[in-house]
Amino acid sequence: MRKMNRTSESATTTLKDTGSGWLGFLGWIIRLGKRRQLGRVRVCLRSTGGPDREGDQAGVRKLIVCVHGYVFGERVCRTFWELARTLFTDCDVMFPIYPASLLSNSDPYRIASEIRNEISAACRKRDYEDIVLVGCSSGALLVRKALLLELEETDEGSSPSAETWARKVERMVLLAGLSRGWSFAKRPQNMSLLFYSWNRLATNIARLPFWGNFIVALERGAPFVADLRVEWIRAAHAADPNRRLPPVVHVLGDTDDFIRDVDNRDVLITADSILSAAYGRNQSGDRPGQ
Repeated sequence: MRKMNRTSESATTTLKDTGSGWLGFLGWIIRLGKRRQLGRVRVCLRSTGGPDREGDQAGVRKLIVCVHGYVFGERVCRTFWELARTLFTDCDVMFPIYPASLLSNSDPYRIASEIRNEISAACRKRDYEDIVLVGCSSGALLVRKALLLELEETDEGSSPSAETWARKVERMVLLAGLSRGWSFAKRPQNMSLLFYSWNRLATNIARLPFWGNFIVALERGAPFVADLRVEWIRAAHAADPNRRLPPVVHVLGDTDDFIRDVDNRDVLITADSILSAAYGRNQSGDRPGQ
């Protein structure tokens, strides 16, 4: 009888320890999700004229804002900075950095709002004459939303004030932009079966509780993507010329394994907008097989 009691007590202790372990693990997952959700936009602002021009209030008249996409954040920023230094001798380049990993819980609405606020803050410090907005992959959605937020800031029926940076946007350049969001309901034409299987697995992991809210929010048909498409078309048909959208240049690889050219019809609705093909390039800008 005593042996049975000891066995029962041992089993009860084991169950308690196991339960505590699972509760502890669950609590860790929740805390991890909350920490990832608190990630904010960090901004790197550099001048192609060198460090001596970064404090010059009068010299620089052009601002280029480059918003990176999913996963390839630092790589895109580094490549774009080298390109900007080659093409522009005297301009400021802003890189808004935001959490964009598979497990990121960042809210795209909040990220777009912070990007818009950071551009406003930069424009208050310097009187830029021209602004070029660049969005890569998922960053294309965010930079378009940031522009719409700036246009919508004024009261309905009134024109944006002279101080708003939206009127200074010369053009918008989208690099393999996820205009309609992503979808793996069917395997894209240029995507290998192995890569397709990996993306299906990754997006299913992102749907688990406590993480992955950012990438799920960019899925085709999700509220953020659907709202943005409707708002963009409405802004394109605005009667007030001060509220018109800038020309859009969308560069898309002809072997892109995520996006098709027909996915960008609503983005290219504005006047003077074009779709440019990058031959032999895929979503990440690489040549397949290299």
